[in-house]
Amino acid sequence: MRALVLYESLFGNTAVVAEAVADGLRAASPDAVVDCRRVDDEAPLSGHDLLVLGAPTHFWGLTGALSRTMESQYERRFMSGVATAPELPERHAEATAGIRARLAALPAGGGRAAAAFDTCMTGPLTGGARAAIARKLERSGYRLLAAPETFLVEAVAGPLRAGEVDRARDWGTALAHALDRENTQNRRNTMERHDTELFTAPIGAPPVDSSRSSSAPLDVNAIIMTTEFVVGAVLVARYLSRRPGSSKALVTMGPGGWVSMKGGTVAVRRGSRWWARPTPIRPVSTGGRAPMWARVLSAVPLQALMR
Repeated sequence: MRALVLYESLFGNTAVVAEAVADGLRAASPDAVVDCRRVDDEAPLSGHDLLVLGAPTHFWGLTGALSRTMESQYERRFMSGVATAPELPERHAEATAGIRARLAALPAGGGRAAAAFDTCMTGPLTGGARAAIARKLERSGYRLLAAPETFLVEAVAGPLRAGEVDRARDWGTALAHALDRENTQNRRNTMERHDTELFTAPIGAPPVDSSRSSSAPLDVNAIIMTTEFVVGAVLVARYLSRRPGSSKALVTMGPGGWVSMKGGTVAVRRGSRWWARPTPIRPVSTGGRAPMWARVLSAVPLQALMR
């Protein structure tokens, strides 16, 4: 296994957590190659089986150039006397480029494993950077091995809450075990599929391409929900069309477009002409009622039918 733990850290707390996560990965997989680097290092983000990204929390989210500058000013103004106290370790905010830029240039994941963590202050309404990191990973094609994790810091400059380093190490070990279980299950499924094709194929038949023969699973719930929407739309439309004084039923037909129905008459207005008067559509049927497609569209939103 090749793993990369990439982190952003100003006061060193996130760096301590990242090193602990890397130690947990190494402890779970002694043969693994685990790199733990700062976000400023020009480390390639591709070519790894596991990518772990971590950052501190600023203003309830990811850090930025402004928030890092404000943190440095805070240290210079308020932390200079506290940091020199003999009972506290010396801490200085270090300049960093931030992980936001690396996320913007994140290569396609291709289904590779990833994880996200952050550090934030103790207390209510502190927010977190982990959710933004996890969303970017998933949108880039990575799969999350575990839910995004957060590790608590006692103050702006730290230190970490007691026990957080051990918890970070255990989290890294859990990530390694989860990845190992996935790999084992994938190998088992591949072997079982190969054995099934080998013993079920006729003698002399060419090998079966499993990627072509496999079909998508049938989503019964989606079929039932779609049926309920359509049947309900027809029933409601029939009921509304028989009430001359019924109120209009609106439905989105595109950006700004809608269909209205009142007393069995369907009026349509194009989305590009939002200011125009709706144009009535005369029913085709001899009974003086709107056609079935118009009654369905006027009774149920199209978004509900296309979900």
